[in-house]
Amino acid sequence: MGENVPKILVEDGNLDLALKKFKGVSAETKRNQQRHEYYLRPGLRLKEKALLSAKKRHKQRRA
Repeated sequence: MGENVPKILVEDGNLDLALKKFKGVSAETKRNQQRHEYYLRPGLRLKEKALLSAKKRHKQRRA
């Protein structure tokens, strides 16, 4: 499970920038992993995408 951990180099002691880069890369790899986990027909993929966006909107409104 931990074989594909993204690695980011900290340059000039700038830890904030490295952390920001790491979060972006790790989120991208997580999305790719979820997308290729199983095959979805295009129609079902759109439904799943709509459900995820509705969940995200609801979460943002609560905060």
